[in-house]
Amino acid sequence: MRRQAALLLLLAIAAGCGGHASKRLTKAQYERLLQTEGRMTFRAAAHIDLRHRAAAAKIIAREQKALAKAADDLSHARPPANVVHDNDLLARGLGAAADEYVRLQHDLESGKQVNLVRVFVEVSQTKALVDARRAIDDMKRKGYSIGPFGGE
Repeated sequence: MRRQAALLLLLAIAAGCGGHASKRLTKAQYERLLQTEGRMTFRAAAHIDLRHRAAAAKIIAREQKALAKAADDLSHARPPANVVHDNDLLARGLGAAADEYVRLQHDLESGKQVNLVRVFVEVSQTKALVDARRAIDDMKRKGYSIGPFGGE
């Protein structure tokens, strides 16, 4: 009986350890998350030089990892109730961009001719990124300061 009680206590404690993670973020906490993820995601994109394909592929790989991490972090976040749907759309858009960056990295590494402007325009017109931009606009209308994702 004591052993069962101790086991139940351990299970209750273990279940409670995730309790804080299940709380919704406040607006300020969520804004900080968006601002941090945005800074990490957009830090090197302007430094891509196709004359140096290996260096460009490394930058794209870094950006891809940042996009994937931001998508994962946002998909696991518990944003305020009024932006849950927007958060989901943004996370999906970042994930889709990360997937496209994998393809771009492979093209660069394989020596394939790449027109970055065309690639970025095509990626930006995918449904996932169009939806993500709408979500960003919606969050801004709701008074959220979202950092680099919103052009701030």
